[in-house]
Amino acid sequence: MSKIPKRFIIASVLYFATGITSGVIGSIVHGPEHLRTVHAHINLLGFVAMMLYGLAYWAIPHVSGNKIKSPYLANVQFWLANIGLIGFAITNTVYAFVMIAPVRYAIGPFAAMEALSGYYLPITLSRR
Repeated sequence: MSKIPKRFIIASVLYFATGITSGVIGSIVHGPEHLRTVHAHINLLGFVAMMLYGLAYWAIPHVSGNKIKSPYLANVQFWLANIGLIGFAITNTVYAFVMIAPVRYAIGPFAAMEALSGYYLPITLSRR
C-alpha cells in the first residue's frame, strides 16, 4: 500500500478512537450542546471520510491501473482535511465553554477547510 492511502487510514483509526472516547465522556458528563457537534464531526468527517478517502486512494488506482494524478494534491487534501477538522474541534470546544463572538467566527475558516478538502479527491483521481 502506498503512503497516501495509508496516511488517511491511520488518521481515520485515530479519529475513531477519539470519537469513541468523546462519545463515552459525553454520555457520562452532560456538557454543552457544541460538544455533541464536535463528537459528530470527529466521527463522520474524521473516521468515515478519512477512511473513504484512504480506501478510494487505494482502490481506484489499484482497480483501474492508473496512478494518482497528483500525489501533491492528495497530500494537500490530507493536511487540509486534518487541519480543518482539528481546528474545528478545538474552536467548537472552546466556544462551548466561552461563548463569545470571536471564537464563534474562528470556527468558519476551519469548516471551510474541511469542506474544500472533499473536492480534492475527484480532482486527484480523475484521468485528465
